[in-house]
Amino acid sequence: MKKTTLHILSILVGLNSYSQNELQSVRLSDDYSWRNHSQSELDEFYFNIEPLKNSMYKFHFRHQRDGQIIDIYSENGENFSGELINSITKYKDIRTDHGKDSKADGYIFEKVKLNNDSATKVSKSILNQIFYSIPTDTLIAGWDFGWLDCGAISFSFKIKNEFRFSEYTCHWHQNDSINYVPVIKSMYDAINQILDLQNKYSEFESKLEKGKKYSKNGFILMYVMTEKQSSAFHKSKPQREYLKSIKDTINTYLKSEIAKQKIKFNGIDCFEDYQLIF
Repeated sequence: MKKTTLHILSILVGLNSYSQNELQSVRLSDDYSWRNHSQSELDEFYFNIEPLKNSMYKFHFRHQRDGQIIDIYSENGENFSGELINSITKYKDIRTDHGKDSKADGYIFEKVKLNNDSATKVSKSILNQIFYSIPTDTLIAGWDFGWLDCGAISFSFKIKNEFRFSEYTCHWHQNDSINYVPVIKSMYDAINQILDLQNKYSEFESKLEKGKKYSKNGFILMYVMTEKQSSAFHKSKPQREYLKSIKDTINTYLKSEIAKQKIKFNGIDCFEDYQLIF
């Protein structure tokens, strides 16, 4: 059964950390969006990343995933260096005819120099597996494009004078029986592990301005609590756990009663929720 990601508001408790990489910001422009420009053009405009077609390097790899751009290059194909761009969209509160809402306002980003050994390891893996030869998703038989709000990853390659680009929509939900899918998933995970991308992004998030809303992928909003809000949130933990225990008890009772009634839904999935107010 197909699934769609709900637009939800998650809460991130800010942690203090130190990094030499300073956060930068840039406002969104109506003249530069996915509607009228390619991803390469947007990256150049917002993050000052040179298009691969203009690269002076003989070997140049660029990988894009939610909130991160990995840029790795080399003159000789043996020793590689590069940088990581962590980014997130900042939102502002607005008033509409229907009340309050949030609107994307700009990017917050940082550029982090990659460890040369790690950059070389990733690049060698790409070259040894001839990963750049894997076709884009529209050319892969059986690729499922039916998923909603799922996002995509992309790879751009310059190998000497040859350029290649591939994009994979919702790769993590594709069946492993589809050609190339296991290799794509494996490369995605390997890059994450070798470059420690998840931890680097968490460090980036910890430096965001508190009391603001952000989105990494455009599907889920994240609110970074202020110190005061964070303190209150932790203090209310016993109350939340108590209410959850009551809700779990009621859920168990309702499920047992429904089972006794032997109610059949004829294949229709019904979802109900409620709030307990004391």
